[in-house]
Amino acid sequence: MNELSIKTYKSFLFLRVLCVCTIFGSTLNVFITIGFISFDKLFASIYILLSILCFVGAVMMFKLKKSGFYIYVLAQLFQIIYSFIFVIDTYALYVPILSDLVVFLYFLMIFWPLLFVVLYAFNFNQLK
Repeated sequence: MNELSIKTYKSFLFLRVLCVCTIFGSTLNVFITIGFISFDKLFASIYILLSILCFVGAVMMFKLKKSGFYIYVLAQLFQIIYSFIFVIDTYALYVPILSDLVVFLYFLMIFWPLLFVVLYAFNFNQLK
């Protein structure tokens, strides 16, 4: 194998590892959110739907399809926005003592999705 094919293989390997991590994380997210259905059915249902869309986008990117990237990014952005509305509405407004902690934890929570969106964006040119 020449140097160019090794570089191509390594870059595809990184994209595939990202996709597998996303598939695992989305599946885990669905099962965790199912536990919250008794707490808030609407929030849990929408969050499960968005996690499934992240899963579908990752599977499509695993197959090197650009449309999977768009599905994944939109689902992640909607998850971030929707969870922000839910967290602020539920905790920060009604429990003022915890508001700073809740906002801090929310920003920690959005770190991973944004990191994965950036990592996928760096690998966007490999998608067809």
